[in-house]
Amino acid sequence: MIGKTVLRALGHRKEAVKRCASFASRASSTAPQMSIPSSEESSKPLPFFRTRSSPTEQSSSNGGQYYTVDPAVKKQLYLYGGIPKEYDGLCKTFKETCIMVREPALEIMHYLKSSNFDNAAIRYCLYGRLGTGKSLTLAHLLHYGFENNFLLVHVPWTPYWFKHPKEYTDCPTKEGFADLPIDAAAWLMHFKNQNAHLLADQNIITSQDWEFSKREVVKKGAPLSEIIEMGINRVKYSTNCIEALLQEVKQLSDMKRCKTLVVIDGFNGFYDTKTKVRLANFQYLPATKVTITSPFINITKQDWSNGAVIVSVDDNAFRREDHRNTIYPKGLLGVEGFEHLDPFIPVETKIYSNKEFDSCIEYYLDRRWIINPHAASEAGRKELSFLSNNNPYQLMKITTPL
Repeated sequence: MIGKTVLRALGHRKEAVKRCASFASRASSTAPQMSIPSSEESSKPLPFFRTRSSPTEQSSSNGGQYYTVDPAVKKQLYLYGGIPKEYDGLCKTFKETCIMVREPALEIMHYLKSSNFDNAAIRYCLYGRLGTGKSLTLAHLLHYGFENNFLLVHVPWTPYWFKHPKEYTDCPTKEGFADLPIDAAAWLMHFKNQNAHLLADQNIITSQDWEFSKREVVKKGAPLSEIIEMGINRVKYSTNCIEALLQEVKQLSDMKRCKTLVVIDGFNGFYDTKTKVRLANFQYLPATKVTITSPFINITKQDWSNGAVIVSVDDNAFRREDHRNTIYPKGLLGVEGFEHLDPFIPVETKIYSNKEFDSCIEYYLDRRWIINPHAASEAGRKELSFLSNNNPYQLMKITTPL
């Protein structure tokens, strides 16, 4: 009896599978098809909105064009963050990751190419209105650093630590401070993944002994990766390992054993007066009282050479009661943060130019993101430009139902 019941169930399942397969075949015949370009197609001339130039090769002539990030590079650089989630979801729909070459990234890359790295690390600060591309500009610069063998110290988005902490505990060594052990260990994995090709270098070693407990010690001359593994395997000491790691990175840069590029998105989040981290006595702490903050504040100082620091300030990182609705670094950083970062080179991200807007629309049409015929017409483009005010994020959101 049971056997007959099972056979009937299997029969119904086969019929359901056949119906699903039939439906899928009909749907695929009507739905717009997208495919990844083959090696033969790679030799064909590209449309005006695309370029094959890598970040190192890009110049002002590539402004407004999209370049494709190799999937292997994306996995190494952005596996744990760096590309905004909504845009990353769009890239998965498009079956490719493309970043537009824009003026702020070109400007900073030009500065990096012209810099004398024997001097103190130069600091750059991206600012601009919401949705104008600060995070994607940092992702672009991160790729440039990767291509030019910079050791990357990258924080994808500081508010994640303070607004959505995975776990927090009272710091055993600093009274009135709190640790984020799981978040710190996750960042160490991110650092390890991004710099795997450089950490194998025999010159990337520790300059002193690091004692985390009587049993957990990293000796002088050990590979830098030992500190990273210590923090990942012994989560209790993950924040201490970040502090040791970043001190060693500064030493290695000064000794010309590596070039370092520090990239931090939402840097003003380190100076937030409100977090969701609290002590055992239920007292909420400012970000400056969370131990993971100090190492990253320290590495953005100008007391080391052979590297550069690129940060962004964003109104979404937090809102200061005394400086609402501002996009400028001084207002978002506050007195303490601005004095720490000064002097720096400010670079503004702006809305799309007419060339960038046309390039974006053509790319969306090419990827079948826009399939409404009216949206592709001249009148439709003017309407989209008016509704979005040429804001990259707003344009992406408005074109979603088209």
